[in-house]
Amino acid sequence: MKTLNIPPNSKSPYAVLKSEKPFGTFGGPDIAGTLAAVAKAAIDAVWYQKWVIHLRHRPEAGGGLVYLQNKGAVTAIDADVFTSKALAASNKHNKSDFLSQAFPEGSPTHPAYPTGHGCVAGACITVLKFFFEGSTIIPNPMVPSRDGNHLEPYTYTQADGGVMTVNGELHKLAHNISFGHGIHAGIHWRSDTDYSMLLGEEVALSFFKRQSPNLQRRSLDNDHKNERTNVRSYQKFIAAAQRKPGTPAIGLLVAGFAVFGEGRTARGARLQRKSMSMM
Repeated sequence: MKTLNIPPNSKSPYAVLKSEKPFGTFGGPDIAGTLAAVAKAAIDAVWYQKWVIHLRHRPEAGGGLVYLQNKGAVTAIDADVFTSKALAASNKHNKSDFLSQAFPEGSPTHPAYPTGHGCVAGACITVLKFFFEGSTIIPNPMVPSRDGNHLEPYTYTQADGGVMTVNGELHKLAHNISFGHGIHAGIHWRSDTDYSMLLGEEVALSFFKRQSPNLQRRSLDNDHKNERTNVRSYQKFIAAAQRKPGTPAIGLLVAGFAVFGEGRTARGARLQRKSMSMM
C-alpha cells in the first residue's frame, strides 16, 4: 500500500486533524498489530467451525466413498451424485473414482470447511479496507509479459469495468490465495473457498466491534450537540457491524471508530457508558 501511495481511509479521524498523526492508532503499528490479531481470530474461528459445527469431508475422502459405493461396500452417498458430469469427467481423466492430489501425502487430516487460507484472507483484506481508501484507482497497471522479460500494460476485463481499484484487487487477492491453495491442489471444495472468505470478513467486523470502546475519542469538540451526533454515529457503526456478509460496511465502521471510544473528559465518559447500554 505504501509503495502505491494508497491514502488512508477518508473516514479516519486523522484525516481532519492537523496537530496529530496516526501511529499507535490508525498508524503502522496499529495496522500490523490488527492484521496479526485478526488473522489469529480467524484461525480460531476456522478450527471451531471445522471440528464442532461442520466436520465436512475432503474431496479426496468423497472420491473414496464413491469408489466404495461403486464396489457395493457402502451406501453413504445420495444417488444424485452419480449423475454428476464432474464425477464422470474426473473418472475419465483419472481412470479411477479416486481424485488426484497435488500433495503426495494427500489431503490435510482436518475437515475441509472452513479453509484457513480463505478465512484469514477474507479477514485481512477487511482490515486493509478499514485502514486504507479502497476506492482509490490504481493508474496505469502493468503486468509481466508472457516471457517474463518486461512489463506491459494490463488489459482490462469486463469484470474490471475498465478501472482497477484497491478494493477490487484485494478481492482478487483473497480469492487467489484460497482458490489457488485449495482448489488447484484438489484438497477443498469450491464452496469452501467462497464462504470462508465471507466468514473471515465477519470475523474482522466482529473484532472491530469489540475494539471500539477501547479507542480514544477523537471528536474535534465536546459540546452536547456533538455528543448526540457521536451516539448516532455509533448506532450506525453497530448496525454496520451486524450487516450480512459481503456488504460495504467499512466506511460506517471507520466513522464509528472516529467518534467513539474511551472518553478523556467527563462528557466522553458519559457517552461511553451510554453506548455500552446500547450493546
